[in-house]
Amino acid sequence: MAHTKGPWWQADGSIRAQFEGEEVQIALVSTTRWSHPDGGKTRRLQAQSNDNARLIAAAPELLAALETLLAMTVEGECNYDAQGQEWPEVVQARAAIARAKEAQ
Repeated sequence: MAHTKGPWWQADGSIRAQFEGEEVQIALVSTTRWSHPDGGKTRRLQAQSNDNARLIAAAPELLAALETLLAMTVEGECNYDAQGQEWPEVVQARAAIARAKEAQ
């Protein structure tokens, strides 16, 4: 896999990981440091940026969990509905995995 091996974590909008034995920044999420006349909007944008950073930091574990769950169901018939059609959620899972790995 071409991405930096997890786990990843976030600190002040920075996505961090261990790389060759050293903690490094691997991505930066905008944390909206500007002020808006509506101070509440600025706080909501900052909170949302922090939430985005946490979600991005969880990406390696989410990808691994999704791949494992999909692999567990592939052998069984639980991927298909009564008409023999693959469940939309299984199709979505395959598409999400492909999207995460498409540049690799």
